[in-house]
Amino acid sequence: MQVTKKKTENATEVFVEGAIDTLSSPKLLAFVEEIIASGEYNITVDFKGVDYVSSAGLKTFLSLSRSLEGKGNLILRNMNAKVKQVFDITGFLPLFNIQ
Repeated sequence: MQVTKKKTENATEVFVEGAIDTLSSPKLLAFVEEIIASGEYNITVDFKGVDYVSSAGLKTFLSLSRSLEGKGNLILRNMNAKVKQVFDITGFLPLFNIQ
């Protein structure tokens, strides 16, 4: 998995490529928590390059959502149908702002 970021006027965009699984989710969590620690509280995660999300990946997004609670927004966008289905089946879809 590769993770990059781009600062925009309204948010920090995080671009993820590859699978978000047991091995890669700690890297993603640390990457985004570093952004939050720097005072950036509006974060958009772009899933365009993501082909798989495991339960460990779901837990990562739940943790990030809790870290931002009351401070800012976490937006998840450009999910393919397969990844969106994982969020839906597990009941996570209504927990997030998905675009």
